[in-house]
Amino acid sequence: MIGKILGDRYEILEEIGNGGMAVVYKAKCRKLNRVVAIKVLKDEYKVDEEFVKKFNRESQAAASLTHPNIVSVFDVGHDDDIYYIVMELVEGITLKEYIKDNQKMNWRTALKFSMQICSALAHAHRNGIIHRDIKPLNIILSKEENCKVTDFGIACVANMNETRKVDEGIIGSVHYISPEQAKGIITDERSDIYSLGITMYEMLTGVLPFDGDNAVSVAVMQINAEPKPIKDINIAVPLSFVEIVKKAMNKDINLRYQSANEMYKDLYALSNEPDVFVVEKEEPKDDMGETKIISKEEVEEIKNKSNDEPREIVIPLKKENAEEKLPDNEENEEEEETSVKGFIKNFVQSDNKKDKIAIIVAIIISLLMIGTVITISVGVLLPNGIISSKGENIEIPDLVGKQLEEVKKQYENKDFTIVVDHEEINDEYKKGVIISQSTGKGMEVKLPYTIHVTVSKGSKELTIENLRGQEVKQAKMLIKDKGLVCVEYTEFSDEVEKDYVIKQHPLPDTPVALGDEIFITVSKGPRTVPDLLGMTKEQAQEALKEYELILGNVREEENDAPEGKIIEQGIEAGTEIKKDTKVSIVISKGKKTTESDRPSVNNDLREYVFTHDVEITDDPIVVEIKMNDETIFKEKITSSKTISKTIKGKGENYIAVYYDGVIRKTKKINI
Repeated sequence: MIGKILGDRYEILEEIGNGGMAVVYKAKCRKLNRVVAIKVLKDEYKVDEEFVKKFNRESQAAASLTHPNIVSVFDVGHDDDIYYIVMELVEGITLKEYIKDNQKMNWRTALKFSMQICSALAHAHRNGIIHRDIKPLNIILSKEENCKVTDFGIACVANMNETRKVDEGIIGSVHYISPEQAKGIITDERSDIYSLGITMYEMLTGVLPFDGDNAVSVAVMQINAEPKPIKDINIAVPLSFVEIVKKAMNKDINLRYQSANEMYKDLYALSNEPDVFVVEKEEPKDDMGETKIISKEEVEEIKNKSNDEPREIVIPLKKENAEEKLPDNEENEEEEETSVKGFIKNFVQSDNKKDKIAIIVAIIISLLMIGTVITISVGVLLPNGIISSKGENIEIPDLVGKQLEEVKKQYENKDFTIVVDHEEINDEYKKGVIISQSTGKGMEVKLPYTIHVTVSKGSKELTIENLRGQEVKQAKMLIKDKGLVCVEYTEFSDEVEKDYVIKQHPLPDTPVALGDEIFITVSKGPRTVPDLLGMTKEQAQEALKEYELILGNVREEENDAPEGKIIEQGIEAGTEIKKDTKVSIVISKGKKTTESDRPSVNNDLREYVFTHDVEITDDPIVVEIKMNDETIFKEKITSSKTISKTIKGKGENYIAVYYDGVIRKTKKINI
């Protein structure tokens, strides 16, 4: 292939990658004089019509996406029997390599990468595309350390109602697949969210949450195992970040984030308030689909038992000819009910835990080994009962004007499938609302039944301009005028003036739809020391935390102020300061009970001990203390310490403390 010219335009320079379905080459576009990446379908798959379709599907799916965190597709074509896709060439390394080099990643870096990947997924899902193979190997880090999601090798349009089997070489990597992918059942956007959760876990810990000797064992772990807690491996990760990962990796698809956009909101909130943000947990709708945790010992016991006591389970299709075979040691028991309902009832009520586990594991392993979804003509068997009876007649409801997500939830697990044929711009209906349906309301159909719908993309596609550096009121007005929703966060900034926008999401010129949320972070100005005088120690800690500062040395001193109240602070209120700087305080012990000031023998002067805490975070500073404009102390301080100076005087006096010639603190004292 090296030196070959495809489509009279692309000159192949060198091979740079080799995947499950295709080989990736570096090439030069002669027409535009730029270097690109070209993915070429492997020879063994060219004769396979199904693989050619998958390859074409990848190109069509990827070409429809325009996002800063998704590798761009420039061209699609074939030259004789060579099928290829021309893509943006991203110079960098894979996220997998980055994790290997850095092990436990700094959580802020992991958060940045997670937000970029999540943003890319949100864009893809909005366009009806599920990736289905999110993993560190499919994420490229540019030289600027920005993520680019690539390889839509198993991506497909979300409204295509497909069932996929576990096939590690071609249909995704088993270490990152969702439980529903491992079971071989139909997946949706939430499978990508699970895979992103696995990727985030690996970024934060440096290890995979689930690993085993073979693909089947890992797939079983994806279904029923729990990973080692993140904080057991990386204590530095904030609890709120841990909770986001746990929610993304929830085995129950209904307790996971329901959209990438919802997950992005939490990641964005975490980036602004890591110590305050709390993840909202989904409440389970019912017990259906509850994950069954099976221990290694139980699985081993089942394997041993299955060798000694082979059993067969027959799920009856009709009551009159139903049959249920029992093990030899149960032959004398009373005859069980033979209907499907009775079978389930007896299964659920049985006291024989091992039998239940054997049945569950047998079903799971069968699904994994043959990669087939077992469908029973009269119903779907689960540990908790029948989802719905097939063959029942129902009337088609009116779906027009309803939100797609609400309709999907309403008819979930009811043998009534909603498939989105396509989305279109519509002035009448808001984004996500069903415009039309393939089967009219009131028609009587027999279950199971699939109804096809068209969904609104909103009145028109919009782009959001660059809001960074704009005054917040103006930015909000621009967002509102476009029919978008503004979500505002704030943070301190030394570079951006107060009440001006620091950052935004989506990025400028990113396509958005009517009603989308636009996130902006607004500057609170430089971080300054709050006024702590008169507060208690606890109140001061809370005030400093809000400003991302730390309580430093705490000293007590007798004073006329109420006991427990702060009478001095080491850094004067309003002083601009760096994050995590320590601020020391002096707390009143209450009014003096004994006379501690001793009169001097000279002109009735009294002695007074003045103390001042110096916090050194960077370079040494020259500290000068003046009383009534006369220097009483001056010294270069190289490390944090408490300065104590005995002074003489009487009546009202003024103390001033200077750091490198700049006044830092003033205090009035009575001697």
